[in-house]
Amino acid sequence: MMLWNLLFFTGYMKKVSERFEGEDIYLTMKIPNMEVACIYEDHIRTLFEKQVKDTDRTALVKAVLDGDTDAIADYVSGLLQKTISTFDSEESFYHGFFLSLLYGVPYYSPQSNREEGIGRPDITLYPDRPKDPAIIFEVKVRKKFNEMEDGLKEAFDQIKTRKYEEGILDDGYYGVKSYGICFCKKSCIVGKMEG
Repeated sequence: MMLWNLLFFTGYMKKVSERFEGEDIYLTMKIPNMEVACIYEDHIRTLFEKQVKDTDRTALVKAVLDGDTDAIADYVSGLLQKTISTFDSEESFYHGFFLSLLYGVPYYSPQSNREEGIGRPDITLYPDRPKDPAIIFEVKVRKKFNEMEDGLKEAFDQIKTRKYEEGILDDGYYGVKSYGICFCKKSCIVGKMEG
């Protein structure tokens, strides 16, 4: 609680709304600008990397490469349960969180928001070996669990309409796999785009 007060009073968080419950005041806050968002992202990535440095990511790597969406979701959700606060609910937070997990996937280089097609996929794993497929992850966030499937649909629609796969194939890669990943609080679901 003291951390949130400190961030609010020093200007690192901005009030969006407030509500009263008895004598308690609850604030909804957000990051005030891009400069502060970059500070958070760098700090969170550093903090997170320290926490998961010793975590064995073999299961995640295998799941990503095998296309096992349930195993990806189980691994990431399990880590979210151990490492984050329910206040960490911005898409940029989850984006940075997931990107950090993908560093170290053998024979792949993760990139964030690199232009492909007519847009910028959230995260793309570019293969070091030309005949391996590139892998796209489009990240979405929902406030309610029963809206997460809609988040996946939005991710797939964005991948299609912004022609991310076509852009990667135009770059000369042999293939591409595309995933939607939708976060809600300390959970996520993952879907693989078909055809």
